[in-house]
Amino acid sequence: MVKRRLADLLREELQSDDRPEASPPSSEPRTDSYQDRTDLEHLQGQLHQERQHSEQLQSQLQSQQQQIQSLTQALKQAEKTQANLAESQAAVQTLQAQIQQLESNLAQQQHLIGQLENQVETFQALADTPSTVTTLVSKALIKRYIGPAQQFAVLSNDDIGWFD
Repeated sequence: MVKRRLADLLREELQSDDRPEASPPSSEPRTDSYQDRTDLEHLQGQLHQERQHSEQLQSQLQSQQQQIQSLTQALKQAEKTQANLAESQAAVQTLQAQIQQLESNLAQQQHLIGQLENQVETFQALADTPSTVTTLVSKALIKRYIGPAQQFAVLSNDDIGWFD
């Protein structure tokens, strides 16, 4: 409806330029031109409102873009934290495996220490009795091998084979 009126307005202006002015301009404003002026003012008001609305939308768009950037940074930080957490969990698991291995080694060593303590106690009990000590010493001496006595021979220079 508004476009049609603007088109009519333009058509009228073109027709008025083509016609020679036969009558002097009237002092009373025409109702059509008054109507066109109010429509024009109304359209200018709407244009101003639309510009304000587009500025509001642009500011909202900028704020949303800033929110997107901040959320993207937060997401990257969360991903880094998650990667660090995964690495920490892997390190904890390896440490737990090492702890279990050390605990089993400790248990074995404690068992060996217990056996050695038992042997020390038995040797102390054996050391307290003199008859067993002498038998142990005699058995240790018997087990040791003593070779035949060696005879030293004196060799002369002729036997050695000195050559001049």
